[in-house]
Formats: sequence, C-alpha cells, structure tokens
Amino acid sequence: MYSKFPKVFKFAWLEDINSNNKYYVEFNLTYAENIEACVLKITDFIEPGEEEDNELLWEENVNKLKKVLGVLNL
Repeated sequence: MYSKFPKVFKFAWLEDINSNNKYYVEFNLTYAENIEACVLKITDFIEPGEEEDNELLWEENVNKLKKVLGVLNL
C-alpha cells in the first residue's frame, strides 16, 4: 500500500555542489486525495535558454515511464 506522505528525491551534479551552483533536479511524489492518485512533480533548474530542449527531454522521459507503468493520462 502506498504511504500518503510526500516523498522527495533531490539530485545534483557533484561539480555543481562543489561550485555552489543551485542546479538540481527534484522528484516530489505525493498522493492527491481529490483524484485518488499519485502525482509526480519534477523540478529541474537549468541554464537560461535551455527551457524548450529540457521540456522536450522530460516530456519524452515521463511518457516512457508512464508507458512502462501502464499509467493513463488524467
């Protein structure tokens, strides 16, 4: 059974940590009672001008994950 407490995973490149950059990617998994489903929120800090490429990358990867998990779009 899924625990309804939020789960947060945060990753950063070692070079960013060592140089005090604030770049990281965070995965926040929560349970939304109103739709009775798990919600995955991805936060990725990137360089200005990389927004479109990064959005396409995440969209493609999330679609692959949803396919593997058999998740329906809501």
